[in-house]
Amino acid sequence: MYKYFTKLHNNLEEFIEKAKATGVLCLDVETNSLDIFTAKWILLQIKIGEDTYIFDIQKILNEQEKDILVRIFDLLKDKKFIIHNAKYDTKVIYHNLGILLKNVHDTMLTEAMIFKGIGKVYYSLVDLAFKYCGTVITKDSIELFINYAGYVNEAMIQYGAMDVECLYNIYEQQMAEISKRKLDTTYKLEMDLLPVVVKMELRGIILDKEKWLVLEQKAKVKAEEIKKLILENIIEVLLKREWTNAFELFKTLSIPVKTKKLTIFLEGLTDINSIKENIKENFNLNSHKQLLSYLKTFVDSDVPNTNEKILKEYTEHEIVRLILDYREVNKKITTYGSAFIEKYIHPVTGKIHSDFLQLGTDTGRFSSNNPNLQNIPREQEYRECFVAKEGFKMITSDYSQQEFRLAGAISGETRIIDAYKNGADMHSATAGIIFDKPINQVTPDERNTGKTINFAVLYGSTDYGLAYNLRIPRDQATSFLEKFYEGYPTLSRFKGEMEKEILKKKYSCTLIGRKRYFEVRELFIDYRDREKYEQSIRREGFNQLVQGTGADAMKIAMINLDSNNPFGDDKFGLLMTEHDELVFEAEESIVNEASKFVEKEMNEALQQFLGEVPALVDIHIDSCWSKK
Repeated sequence: MYKYFTKLHNNLEEFIEKAKATGVLCLDVETNSLDIFTAKWILLQIKIGEDTYIFDIQKILNEQEKDILVRIFDLLKDKKFIIHNAKYDTKVIYHNLGILLKNVHDTMLTEAMIFKGIGKVYYSLVDLAFKYCGTVITKDSIELFINYAGYVNEAMIQYGAMDVECLYNIYEQQMAEISKRKLDTTYKLEMDLLPVVVKMELRGIILDKEKWLVLEQKAKVKAEEIKKLILENIIEVLLKREWTNAFELFKTLSIPVKTKKLTIFLEGLTDINSIKENIKENFNLNSHKQLLSYLKTFVDSDVPNTNEKILKEYTEHEIVRLILDYREVNKKITTYGSAFIEKYIHPVTGKIHSDFLQLGTDTGRFSSNNPNLQNIPREQEYRECFVAKEGFKMITSDYSQQEFRLAGAISGETRIIDAYKNGADMHSATAGIIFDKPINQVTPDERNTGKTINFAVLYGSTDYGLAYNLRIPRDQATSFLEKFYEGYPTLSRFKGEMEKEILKKKYSCTLIGRKRYFEVRELFIDYRDREKYEQSIRREGFNQLVQGTGADAMKIAMINLDSNNPFGDDKFGLLMTEHDELVFEAEESIVNEASKFVEKEMNEALQQFLGEVPALVDIHIDSCWSKK
């Protein structure tokens, strides 16, 4: 049963009485677009018990009853709202009414949390309604909202009612699973975080377009320089062999010859200089087929494909190194050039509003889409294009060696704990163990090796993987790993014991109880298949313990920084998160005080997991996103 409202004045007594009497309401909104800043909010549906109340928002706003709608939400602000994909609905309400829902159960997030590792990042309401209620929801009427013509018909009302029909049943069954799996703390953390993410995404971040376009031009010049070197290298190698004519060379390189006329022309082309020019004009560096033909014929016949990961195994060849450099620079043109500006700077706000996914990774870390701000080129010149608005500064804050501090604290490795207590740099400390020298004599290159080994161990790298990353012989990589484990014996034993336990239970758990599940398999093709499966669980499981706990600490910090903000959202706010880093915008008048506030909250969030190991946050203040 539903009740449909086109006006609010003097029609809400029953709704308000029922809303006051319940602790939980099911909510959904319908719009004509997913773009928060341009979408028309068409319907608001709220289900209380067996009754569904549907509000025609466009008519209500036209009747100047917005204040009544605001008062309704203000009245209900302490109620729990069950919403599917709550981030979107919360954004719509916050953007249109200035009311931020904070006590929310997101059925999509909760499902992803329950089955993290073996489930999906996104679950549709259609999926969950069928799974938990046996209800089939059809989306046939969605086009009526997309093509909204200024009125609401019965099909649209029925569609809106259906979207809130199953939410309470889904909620009850999900909460039973949360309790059964002992995910209560993780659940509360993720739901408390949701409104923080809403504000962060709506706030957006400014990109200096002029600086960005200058970088595109620099990348184009660089790409042409590398392309010239590659073609010169290719031609030099080609001309060391004798060729009957240009057509024979085109066939060898898989360069397409589409007409008979061109075939005849190439068969008659024997002049070396003319052949060189034709190769320069027709060889396509972006063609995997042509590139593979060249590499197999003139570099190494065992090259299986031209994927980046594969090519990195052949970097002893100059041509391969140049190809990888060319691709990296070319990506800066195609992904981070003018197309980036056109696609991602919003025409209404003039800012970039990325989609941050709270559970975008299996460990519990965020991921970022449209655009992926966590994958911006690492060069400082790219970061500097993300700037604070006038009268504000950016505060870039990141945890120093967060994961290795956690590994030392969780394992109880005294050598790591004591080193951090004494202010030592652990990458240099590990290099000292590997190269058998005092820490003050470790060179920058040796420190980088120590850093690579530290991360390799935490991420479960094998001697082969370490050899690949460091470009060293495999036996040397084996020796490095042996020295690492000898140097940190407690960590070594703890890691081994944890991996056995994770393999047995088929899930890994952070210190707050966040779980990452693994597929249970009984049948294997052969011994190698089984070994690969078990190694994967050991590697990913131990990484989840460390990296996942780091993600928990980061999320606690984000919540506390928002809820304890003494400056107000107009003067201080979160812009983005990148792994173990947070970026804020603060009014110049309070930026120093705000940076101390950030440092304090981030340190406290992590310190609760570190025991004797001191947390450390690096803070940098600038007019742009910077870690100088």
